Amino acid sequence: MKGIGNFRSRQEMLVTHTMIISLFIGIFSILQ
Repeated sequence: MKGIGNFRSRQEMLVTHTMIISLFIGIFSILQ
C-alpha cells in the first residue's frame, strides 16, 4: 500500500511537471 501511495504521488508530480512545461512552450510559441 505504501509503494502504491508513493507511485501515485510521483505520477501526480510528473503530470504537474508536464503541464508546466507545456504551458511554458505555449507562452514561448506565442511570444515568437
